[in-house]
Amino acid sequence: MRTGGAGIIVTMTHGGEDNYLLCKRQKGKGVVYAGMWSIPSGGIEEGEDPDKAAVREFFEETQIKIPIDKITLVEVDDSKYNRDFYIFHYHSDKYFEPTLDFEHTDWGWFSHKEIPENTTPQIKHLTRYGTLT
Repeated sequence: MRTGGAGIIVTMTHGGEDNYLLCKRQKGKGVVYAGMWSIPSGGIEEGEDPDKAAVREFFEETQIKIPIDKITLVEVDDSKYNRDFYIFHYHSDKYFEPTLDFEHTDWGWFSHKEIPENTTPQIKHLTRYGTLT
């Protein structure tokens, strides 16, 4: 049984500003935020710590390993399904390209000004000022 959700906002500095890695959710019946841009994220398994769930989900969806000791909790959002959604941050010092799983159809690095209009509310909220710090 899933007890909530967790995801990681990954940033990389380019041209003097943070760029955010976003992935486009597939469309389909029952897909949460279908067709919208978001961060790699997913459910927290029973007994699993939110930070471990975030790192696990990020790897499952991108094939990129994020060091758990380098992520920081940014926000806990309880606005969807009355379950806590833990949003962590990781700043990468290098560019990388994810290998997407079946849950996503596209990905991109976006500056604050380039965040797509159809981005999930939590991520749009956190990226509105162009920095997470």
